[in-house]
Amino acid sequence: MISEQIQSITSIVHNEFYIKSGNGPWIQRNIFENVEYDEYENKQIEILQQKIGEKGLKINLKRSTLLKMLMAAQYDVERAIINCQLHLKFLKEYKKSDYQKDLVKGYLYVCGFDNQYRPVIIFRQYCDIKIITYFLETVRRSLLIDYYVENWTVIIDLELDLPVLELEDLLYLQLQFYGNLNKMLIINGPDDIQVILKQFTDKFPDLSVKLQVITEYSQLLQYIPKDQLEIKYGGDQSNLIQFWPLQKREGVSGLLNGNNNKTSHLSIASLNSSSVNKKSSFMKITVLEENGNPLLNQQMAVFEDKVLQSSESSIQDQAPLQDYEEKYKSYLSTSTKKNFMDKVQLMDMDDQNGEEQQSKESQNENKKKKKHKMDEKQIQNRRINMEGEKESIVANPSCCSKNCSIF
Repeated sequence: MISEQIQSITSIVHNEFYIKSGNGPWIQRNIFENVEYDEYENKQIEILQQKIGEKGLKINLKRSTLLKMLMAAQYDVERAIINCQLHLKFLKEYKKSDYQKDLVKGYLYVCGFDNQYRPVIIFRQYCDIKIITYFLETVRRSLLIDYYVENWTVIIDLELDLPVLELEDLLYLQLQFYGNLNKMLIINGPDDIQVILKQFTDKFPDLSVKLQVITEYSQLLQYIPKDQLEIKYGGDQSNLIQFWPLQKREGVSGLLNGNNNKTSHLSIASLNSSSVNKKSSFMKITVLEENGNPLLNQQMAVFEDKVLQSSESSIQDQAPLQDYEEKYKSYLSTSTKKNFMDKVQLMDMDDQNGEEQQSKESQNENKKKKKHKMDEKQIQNRRINMEGEKESIVANPSCCSKNCSIF
């Protein structure tokens, strides 16, 4: 069974639009490992590496990680360098951390795998951001598989608690774990859950595509097989009582459907209906995911990477990380304002285009009115010339309709 499961996972062949969509700075990517990057991505990585060399920094991260740091910084090279520094610091702290005593309490845990073999993370109660990042990094190292499975699905259960992450925490998670969030499913939410979520989607507009409020447990089956869900969530799997260590793939059944061909994990329906919808104002692309879920216009959230041994020790030879953290916060503030201003500018451009269109329509209308007045004047002169013939014309109404402009 184990060998069959591994064979099935490693037989996955991702659709090209799932791997990457869009071009230039609007590229959206789900798969970073063991795939070719396009000309724009390779150029940006080269620029970043050159800048790192000019600064004399020792940042030996994989190309895939450098690309994620660039994407998280919207291809701002200076910000990307700061992201690399902060990421190295995080990886170094992870090796020294131990939050097992907290994780056995079941604040968040892994239970089963979704329809695409992605681990399903259950988030039941808010805990310190350091515990969350330690947990996610452990999941990344233990359960994600380069190319085949680089994402996960999250279920947020609000029955016990309403976890509230600060904006800074969300941005930190986005930085450290860029590119791996598949879907965030909200269950047992209060009646005003949409109002609460709006506070996040207003700050992260693209996050709205990732969020899905579940009103009935049966809706979870669209994303997760029944035998991968706990009984309390409408599944067949026994409710977990041991939350740590992580559940391993080897101990999970029910992921196979007797179909091990190379496209067994590509939904034919979604492939046939995959669409490329360009938004003229943002020039971004939306496509359908392999299981039919829409992909995010701008990837938001979670992680990856294997760092060379020297990269973690090299951080000791570099500038104090406090300086980078301060710069990072400054960039976050500036970036948030810039994004807002960019959107306002786009709205202003749309308004300006609308006003220009209205102006053209108004000018055309005035031309029509002037032409109509000239026609009426010509008709009036014609009527004077035809006064002697008027009676004969009226006597023969078949010459024109009753709306004839002569009369």
